[in-house]
Amino acid sequence: MLSKLWNGLTSIRLALLSLLLVAIASIIGTLLPQQESWNYYQEKFGSLLAEILWRLGLFDIYRSPMFLAIIGLLILNLIACSLKRLPEALRLFQSRPGLEKFQSLPKRFRVTWSRPDTPPLLAHPLHRALGRPTAVTEKDYTW
Repeated sequence: MLSKLWNGLTSIRLALLSLLLVAIASIIGTLLPQQESWNYYQEKFGSLLAEILWRLGLFDIYRSPMFLAIIGLLILNLIACSLKRLPEALRLFQSRPGLEKFQSLPKRFRVTWSRPDTPPLLAHPLHRALGRPTAVTEKDYTW
């Protein structure tokens, strides 16, 4: 039960649904006049429609419980998604890529530096991984 709730909170579908509902509510808030007097709404929409729209909170939509609940759901979804992906992100951030990731590079591979003095720490691993380097001089640059 709890895992279903967690999977629901971390789903992309919930995020998309929340964003869609926020967009719909924002369109309604843009099209309907907001925070006017009750008499204004009665004159503009009639008594019955004005009463329905007033009770739904559509004349102050950005402060209505419905809109705040949608925003709260979106925030909860974003926090849950972030927490779910945090351990993997930390693991990837803390691990250093080894040279074995670069073994699939083609045999003829060219590396360029903006400075001619290549850092000495790179010379040995690059020589081991890529073979003997060749230097090419063009204009004022050696690469």
